Amino acid sequence: MRINRIKRVYFAGKVKKHGYRQSWFGERVMSDGHQIYDLLGGKVEYGGPFAISCDHGCWHHESVPHALVDLWGGHTCGLKSNRATMKDDIYGDEWSNNFRVDSKDAIDRCLTQIDNSDAVYAYIEGRDCYGTLFELGYTVAKHIPLFICLAGPSHKKPYSDLWFSYEHDCATVKECENGTLWFPEELLYREKTFKEKYHEYLLSSEWKKIRTAKVKEAGGRCQMCNGKEGGIKVHHRTYDNIFNEKLSDLIALCEPRHLKFHDIEYVS
Repeated sequence: MRINRIKRVYFAGKVKKHGYRQSWFGERVMSDGHQIYDLLGGKVEYGGPFAISCDHGCWHHESVPHALVDLWGGHTCGLKSNRATMKDDIYGDEWSNNFRVDSKDAIDRCLTQIDNSDAVYAYIEGRDCYGTLFELGYTVAKHIPLFICLAGPSHKKPYSDLWFSYEHDCATVKECENGTLWFPEELLYREKTFKEKYHEYLLSSEWKKIRTAKVKEAGGRCQMCNGKEGGIKVHHRTYDNIFNEKLSDLIALCEPRHLKFHDIEYVS
């Protein structure tokens, strides 16, 4: 199934340092906002979560001054939850309290991000992904397409005690080896080839209009022999203005003359 726009996907799963999101999209993915990424030869938009922490001593914030981004080595999740390492002598508790995102706010934001996504993808690496389980239930309740990858050993069914979460009819589930990349093809946007675009164009109402105009201009006859054998086809003399042709870019031909230009017969 080919889709005609880039899908926004919420990437559920345990939040941890160097997690699957970071390995797929880069370390800043959870702080960079809605970005479009390349994945498996296609494109997808990261639609969340933007978590309260990344489980390595940092808090996420509403916004962070560029000076702090530079200070923290290019990461926007910079305030250390460890008091001993916080730069209180420079910025103090007031700055921290003003920008820190509390847990309730983080939950509200995550649910809003799910609401605004085309689908939810969950990479489950263990049974202790408690927040993810809530997200899965919320996704099903909202009738949003859900895709679950169970990362575990292939010789046995993993996480059997989570059966309620992934055996619902609304979810598409795939079991794979831990660390194996699987992502549903239907969520990836892939650029169409010229041949695909051209074939669709020949079946479109736009082409029908310009074809009709060209046949009318030619008086319903072949512009080479003045005949009508096999019906009148419209042939491109040039592809310089493809998809936005001028009548002068085209020529009306009878079927025998048209076949001389092609090894196969095209729809016209």
